[in-house]
This record gives sequence, structure tokens and C-alpha cells, in this order.
Amino acid sequence: MPERPAAAEKILTSSGQDRSKLALAAATAASATVPAAGLAHGPGNHGNSGGSSNAKKYGKYCQGESRQHVSGQKGTPFSNCVNDMAKLAHHSNVTPRQACANESKQRVAGQKGTPYSLCVSGGAKLRHSQNSGGSDNSSS
Repeated sequence: MPERPAAAEKILTSSGQDRSKLALAAATAASATVPAAGLAHGPGNHGNSGGSSNAKKYGKYCQGESRQHVSGQKGTPFSNCVNDMAKLAHHSNVTPRQACANESKQRVAGQKGTPYSLCVSGGAKLRHSQNSGGSDNSSS
């Protein structure tokens, strides 16, 4: 007969009831509370690679963009702008006009400016904050 782990042994109560399932569940729960060394991240990191903090930073330059999906376009003007800001931040040879070339030049109802013009403006602010070495806290 194969041996069982110690936690899975039958535990008989005074009335003779089988408690092996209870003991097994308790052992499983106890082992689940101990974090695995490979899964433990630093406090506040929650397993993120750090890209989300940059996405928040880039989103600041795209605040005026619409977050409503435009039919026939991939993504929203806001999400496209955030992607364009990331492209602009990582490639110093790309200008804001080049980075935002995929943006629509059609006006969105209720929005000030076009997605393209807002993206170029945000890209210029991003470049200015990169060149000055600080963060630009002005809002558009």
C-alpha cells in the first residue's frame, strides 16, 4: 500500500468519523499561504514591469484626446496618442509630426482640435520636458 503524506492520514474523532479530507484541506491551505520565492516582488511592484508608470506619464500629454472609439480606426484617439508618445520618447530621431502621422485629421464632435493636432501638441510638450530634464506639470 502506497504511503500517504502525514496530513492526509485518517483522523478519527471520538465518534469514529473520518476526518482525512479535513486534514488534507488544512494542509493545502497552510502551504498556499507561504509565498513562493520566485513570485515575491518588492512592495508596491505587484509584478508590473514598470511600463504602466510610463503609460500614465504619456497619457498626461494626451488628456485632450477623445476616449471614444471612432469607427474604421484602430483603437481610440487617446490610446493611439499614448502609443505615439511612447514612440516619441524612445526614438530621439522621430519628430512629433512623424510620430502622430497615424492620427486622424478629422474633427471629433465635442472635442477641441483634431486627434492629430492634439497629439502633435502633446508630443512637443513631451519633447520640451525631456530636453529640460524635468516634468512638465502644465495641462492643455
